Amino acid sequence: MLIGDVGHIYQGAFYRLFNAILPSDHPVNRLHGCPDGHEQSTYPQSLLVKQPNALSLGYICSKNVLVKELAIQATVYVPSTGTNVRYLNCTCLLMSLSGGNLIGPAASGQSPSR
Repeated sequence: MLIGDVGHIYQGAFYRLFNAILPSDHPVNRLHGCPDGHEQSTYPQSLLVKQPNALSLGYICSKNVLVKELAIQATVYVPSTGTNVRYLNCTCLLMSLSGGNLIGPAASGQSPSR
């Protein structure tokens, strides 16, 4: 999400329609276009405050969202090389949503690596 995004929330996810601060021809606004007569909005730069690490890592959610993580890891021994190969490293997100928002890292997986 960007400052100036206009959109809606559906099933706990935000869907951008357009960005009011960016011009109509900006790549962010090309997907759905802008309303007819869209004029780029501006805001004073003095309102923009950058604070590194303002949010902690992890999930930010309303109290109606229950989040559980399940981590799975598998290692395979390869006799011909005498090495272990990490085959799977996957974190799955299990959530129960009864109204509310969830913002956080997506479930991820890795391809085989050594």
